[in-house]
Amino acid sequence: MHYLVAVDLTEPTQKIIDTLIKCVNKEKDRVWLLHVAEPEPDFVGYDVDTPPIREAIAKHYHEDMCDLEAYEAQIKAQGIRCQSRIIQGVTVDTVFKKAEKWAVDMLIIGSHGKGLLREVLLGSVSEEIVRRSTLPVLIVPVHQDV
Repeated sequence: MHYLVAVDLTEPTQKIIDTLIKCVNKEKDRVWLLHVAEPEPDFVGYDVDTPPIREAIAKHYHEDMCDLEAYEAQIKAQGIRCQSRIIQGVTVDTVFKKAEKWAVDMLIIGSHGKGLLREVLLGSVSEEIVRRSTLPVLIVPVHQDV
């Protein structure tokens, strides 16, 4: 099977990785580890796009790539074939486009469980993926225990 694991690189990402490692067949399966970065703001390329803004954005992407590569190395250390990518775009749309391109059999995502009010106001990536997906979706609850 081919898995697409969508991560936001927050602290609970490790729980998603741990769950993935338990689920895959190390000899046969392949994993795509995906972090979708937000699209560049509308002002990029205009006069307000100053060198310090560009440097801050580049630093942020570099840190995200280092984090993602560390998770990829952790998965590979378990004998699992894995490739990671950071792609800019709208999260849900990008996940589906890459799932199709990479011929994915299953999506693995985390759900922060932020509560009904916040999901109604802000939406939920995991909820939208489940609602729109034609693929099986494994949701790993990653909310912090209180």
